[in-house]
Amino acid sequence: MKQNNSIDCGLFAIAFVTSYCVRKTLCFGLIFDAVKMRSHLLNCFETNEMTEFPRTSKSISLRRQKKFNEIDLQLYCSCNLPECVESKMVQCGSCQGWFHYSCVDAPADMSQLSCDFQCERC
Repeated sequence: MKQNNSIDCGLFAIAFVTSYCVRKTLCFGLIFDAVKMRSHLLNCFETNEMTEFPRTSKSISLRRQKKFNEIDLQLYCSCNLPECVESKMVQCGSCQGWFHYSCVDAPADMSQLSCDFQCERC
């Protein structure tokens, strides 16, 4: 059973379990017909009977068919989230890392600090 996308995990899991229940054995070589799977599941719900999902003999390429637009998102802080999570950030005077105010309990007004901010690691 091979899945060729990243959005039908649950559907493939249901197909696998249904196949196991019908056949009473694990069948790892099955290739389900992804186009027909959703309508098959809906039909099973409507008829109140689970039957094996449609299969195909076509092999599925494990390589990406499309190149998705990828973005480079800079992660900060000890929480490893991007800057846009919180607009107020403070830079460590030693390691030069950036941290969200809320993650390091920095005062709302950084001018209250008498010296440069230092993160826990430094």
